[in-house]
Amino acid sequence: MGKRGWKKFISLGLVALLVILVGCQAIGSLDLNKALIDSMTAKSEMSRGSLALDIKLDDSNTSNPEQTAMLKLLGSIKLNLDQVNQESTEKFSVIGSIDIAHKKIPFHATLSTTQLVLQIEGAKKPILLDLTGMTNSALALPLSLGLDQDLIEQMTKKLESESITKAILGFFVNGLPNPEGIQVDEVTEAVYGVSMPLHHVQAQVDGSQLLPLFKKFILNLLQDDKGLRDLVTQLYDVLQPVLISMFDKMDAEDHAKEMPAPMPNVHEQSGKSDEPQMDPGTMDMPNAENMPAAPSMMPSIGSGLMFSSILKSVESMMKDRPMAIEFLHTEVKQLLVVLMVAVDSLENQKDSPVSQVFNDKSYVKANLYVDNDGKLRKSKIEVKLAPPKKDNGGIAEINLTMESEHWNINQPVQADVIDTTDSLSVSMMTRPAEMLNLLDKNSVLYDLLKNDLKITRKTFNLNMNDAAYQPFSFKPYIDQGVTMVPARYITQQFEADLTWNDAAQQITISDAASGAVIVLTLDSKIAEVNGKKVELDKMVRNRDGVTYVPLKFIADSLGAAIHWNEADNTITITRD
Repeated sequence: MGKRGWKKFISLGLVALLVILVGCQAIGSLDLNKALIDSMTAKSEMSRGSLALDIKLDDSNTSNPEQTAMLKLLGSIKLNLDQVNQESTEKFSVIGSIDIAHKKIPFHATLSTTQLVLQIEGAKKPILLDLTGMTNSALALPLSLGLDQDLIEQMTKKLESESITKAILGFFVNGLPNPEGIQVDEVTEAVYGVSMPLHHVQAQVDGSQLLPLFKKFILNLLQDDKGLRDLVTQLYDVLQPVLISMFDKMDAEDHAKEMPAPMPNVHEQSGKSDEPQMDPGTMDMPNAENMPAAPSMMPSIGSGLMFSSILKSVESMMKDRPMAIEFLHTEVKQLLVVLMVAVDSLENQKDSPVSQVFNDKSYVKANLYVDNDGKLRKSKIEVKLAPPKKDNGGIAEINLTMESEHWNINQPVQADVIDTTDSLSVSMMTRPAEMLNLLDKNSVLYDLLKNDLKITRKTFNLNMNDAAYQPFSFKPYIDQGVTMVPARYITQQFEADLTWNDAAQQITISDAASGAVIVLTLDSKIAEVNGKKVELDKMVRNRDGVTYVPLKFIADSLGAAIHWNEADNTITITRD
C-alpha cells in the first residue's frame, strides 16, 4: 500500500457506510454525494471526534470463561480525538486519549509519510516508528520484476492523486441506492463552539435491508456503463507505462535466452571453479555475500509454448489502448455479475451467518450535518450488530459509535511537531517484551499491557510420548530423569535472543521479558545467569548439530513455570 493508500482505503469504507444510508441522489438542494466525497478528500482541516466500541455480553452463555473475562475487560473501549490537525494529506497531528479496561491513557501523535511519533503517558520517551520500511516493502515485488523504481513511484503518486481518488469515490458513491426513510431538516448546531445553520440528514437501515441494498448497488454499477468505462480508462492510463515496461523487460529476457550460450570456462574443464569457496563455519548462517544471486521472478515468454502464446496475446492487447480498455471494462463487468450472483445467493440463504448477523435487530444509523457550502461539519454514525442467541460466542450485541466535528476545511492548518531528539525507535517487528521496556513500570499503560492484556504471556507444550533421544528430530528427550530441550527452540518460544560464540563454545541467551542473560558452555554443567554461576543437573550437549539444555534450568531462569500433564504425556510451559 502506498504512502496515502491507507487513507484512501479508510475513505472508501467510510463513504460506503455513510452513503448506503443516505443514497446516491441529491436530497432537495443538498448534494450529499459531493459533501461526502469532499470530506474524504479534504486537503487540510481541523477536527475532533471519538470512536466507541461497546460489547454487551450474553450472561446465559458461560461456555468459555476465559473469553468472557477478556470480553468484560475490553467490552468498552473509546478512542477520544480531542484535536486533529490535518496540515495536508500526508501530515497530521492528534491529541487524544484511549479509555480501555477502566483506564484512561492520554497521547499525542504526529504522522507523516516517513514516520509516526507517539508521545503516550507512561512511555519514558517519545516513541518513533519508521514508516519508510512499509513503503519499501510495497515496492519490493515490482522491483523484483526488474521494473524501474522511479516509474513505480510515479505510478503510485498518480494513483494517490486527488483526481483518481475522486474518480473512484464518485463512481461508487453514484451507484449506491436510496434507502427508505431519509429525513432532512434545517437546524442550528454548534461546531467547535460556533453556532451555524446546517442541513440535518437522518437515515436508518436495519440489518435485513443491507443485502438487498447491496445487490441494488451492484446493479447500479453495472448499469453505469459510461462511468465504469471512464474509471477504467483513467486507471489504465496511470498503469500503462508500468505495464509497457514490464512487457519490454520480459521481451528482453526472452531474447537473451535465445542468444548462443557462452563458451565454458577453462577452469571448469580442469575441475576448478572461479566461484569463491564458502567457509564451512558460515554454511548455516548465510548472508548476502555468500548467497547465490536470486533468480529473476519475471516469467519468461519462451517458457512453454502455450504460456508464451497467452503472454504474447496479453502483451499485444495491453499495448493497444482501445483494446486494453475494452478488455478491462468487460472483465470488471463480469466480476460485478459474479458478485451479484453471490450476494443473491446469500440473501436467499436465510440461515447463513450473514443473514443471521444482519437481522432486523441490527441497524446502521446516521446523523449528518452539512453547511450551506456543501461541507460536512458534524456526523454521528451508530452501528448495532445483534448476533442470534444460538452460537453467539457469549456476545449479545455489539455497538459502534463514531462522532466527529470539522472546521477550517481546506484552510491553512499547521500540524503539531513532537521533538524526536531524544526518542525511542521501534519497528513493526518490535516484540511485546521490548515494548514494555520502553514504559515506566508504575504507569497505567504498563499495568494495562502487562497485567490486564498480558501481552508477554507465553504458553506452549512439549510432547514427551517418546522420551528417548531421536537423532535429527529436534525433539526434547529425557536423560536420567532430566528433560533436555533444544536451546534454540526454547529460546524462540520465549521470543528471546540467542547468540553463539564459536571461539568460547558458548551460547548467550538474552531475554527482554525477564531481563535474564544466560551464558551456557558446551560440555559443561556450569552456567551463568546475570553474572552468577549456577550448576546444572546435566551438562549442555551438542547432539547431531543441535544444542540441548536442561528444561527446568532454562524455564526457572526465564521466569516460567512447568506443569506435567500425565494424561497426554505433555509438558506445559507458561510464563505470565
